[in-house]
Amino acid sequence: MPRHVWRSVGPLMWVLLGSVVMVAACGPKIKAPPEAPLAVRRGDEAYRYRDYDTAIKAYRAHVDLIDRDEYTARALYKEALSEFQLGQYDNTLVALDDLQRRYPDARWVQVDALRGDAEKALGQPVAAIAAWDEAWSSAAETDRPKLRIRIVTVARAMSEAELAAAKKAVTTTGVSELLQEQSAKRKAPSLDEPMPEFEGVDVPAAAAPVAAAAEPTEADVDDGEAPPDVTAGGVPVPPGANIETGPEDHVAAQRAAEVAVGNDAVIGVLLPMSGSNAAAGDRSLKAIRMALGDEAKRIRVRDTGAGGVVQAYEDLASHQNVVAVIGPLDGDAAAPIAARAGRMHLPTLLLSADPALNGSYSVQAGITHAGLLDDLLDYAVNTARIRRLGVVYANTAYGNAILADLKQGMAKRGGSVVVSDSYSPETRAVAPGILRRWRKEQDVQAVFLADGATMAAPVAKFLESELPDVTLLGAQGWESLADGDTASSGILFAAAFYEASTRDSVRDFVAHYQKENGSMPGSLEAQAYDAGLLAKHVLHSASRSAAWSDLQGATVLGATGNVQVRADGLHRDGFVLQVLRGQLREATEETTASATR
Repeated sequence: MPRHVWRSVGPLMWVLLGSVVMVAACGPKIKAPPEAPLAVRRGDEAYRYRDYDTAIKAYRAHVDLIDRDEYTARALYKEALSEFQLGQYDNTLVALDDLQRRYPDARWVQVDALRGDAEKALGQPVAAIAAWDEAWSSAAETDRPKLRIRIVTVARAMSEAELAAAKKAVTTTGVSELLQEQSAKRKAPSLDEPMPEFEGVDVPAAAAPVAAAAEPTEADVDDGEAPPDVTAGGVPVPPGANIETGPEDHVAAQRAAEVAVGNDAVIGVLLPMSGSNAAAGDRSLKAIRMALGDEAKRIRVRDTGAGGVVQAYEDLASHQNVVAVIGPLDGDAAAPIAARAGRMHLPTLLLSADPALNGSYSVQAGITHAGLLDDLLDYAVNTARIRRLGVVYANTAYGNAILADLKQGMAKRGGSVVVSDSYSPETRAVAPGILRRWRKEQDVQAVFLADGATMAAPVAKFLESELPDVTLLGAQGWESLADGDTASSGILFAAAFYEASTRDSVRDFVAHYQKENGSMPGSLEAQAYDAGLLAKHVLHSASRSAAWSDLQGATVLGATGNVQVRADGLHRDGFVLQVLRGQLREATEETTASATR
């Protein structure tokens, strides 16, 4: 700026600048919330994907480094919760004791509730009641119904001595009254009948009648509305615990499950038959009908296209002749449906992709990412003899979850992820130098790329030309890599469904579906068809509980291969595809050596 201009405007600029500084200094300061430390973020990410071992290590790394900060209490609590999820209840108490040591004057309802849950799991009912009593003293009204269910359920199963000890241990009026109610329920009722008189029977004088102790009655654990979902109140609930109904509801559900249905049994189906997903619902229903064949007339469909999935499920459950349910497709609705399946004792074959929903009366029948990964690793380790794996992944929640699953999966099979590297989801680029260094320094036999076919294509070309002894592995959707180039080989990936499979059950399904519907089926139809076969397997079961029993161990040859219901969920001998000399084919032991060099 010229000096003569500066002389005229310079002073004015200093005045304005000074005003800005004064306003900034005098006004309220805006402070952004601090970002959680890296170890805590890693722990939260691992916990979200149920990788509890990794979560424990991450949270412990933070609390070992810092005795008290704004994240210490939460990290210790989440560490304890992770231990509980793993069934390591002693370790749960150790973590909670550490939390109490660092914050001796603090009380959290979540912490005391979890302590009680762990004590209960360890067979210490009096200690559990005492912990829940502490939780009661700091609980909001929305939390107390959930604590009440815990207390009453445990108290009902206590001996007289344990109940007496629990009454001495509690300090709050509310819990004391609950225990007193349980004592009152155990008093022998009056019969209001005269003594029996029998002619010719000599009753010894010493044989005074003694009143028998009455059987405990079902506890009334919910006088009003059902308590809110656990996430609303903040009280942790152990796996399998029910926070919405009391023991009476379980007894009623059990009785309903035992009701004989005979030849009137039907299969309920929850699918979107209207709305934006109507096409998916229609394709799935066609496959289910095809699986049931002549029994398709026994299907009762409820449309979930406009929402109301839970209401539709409860409507089906209210009809005692519904012996099993298939659906829903909606992943968001699958979790509440799985919870209700156990509560209502209604066998349910879920079609969503969430692998964590196997439980009492629910089976995850949908094709999951975890299932695909298991199929690929089984083949890679057991057949292709890959033991040392490198992983390249986008630095996203999905990429980090895949990395954690691969580490666990390889370790379980005797291999290992020896090295890994992430890239920004914005740049989406893999540096060739990294792959060269891995091969030279880490002796990797294969590289897993957690990304789509577009990202995989240049990596595959690089490995073909520069590192031909390194196999490229992927999750699914890489069919386009079979481009006809005879040099293209060394690529293995999982597939949810392979319509060109030579398996007899797959060929029969494809031919039948094409004949009936005039189109080629995909993975959506395949998983629905197999769920229909499993439902048909239990259609003539005597009751819902019998259907659930019959479902355990059930095996069908279906569209996704050999399908079996096991204790830990549904298992398939899924599809692993390979690109061999530019052509796509199903991986077999005979072609493995060529495909993986």
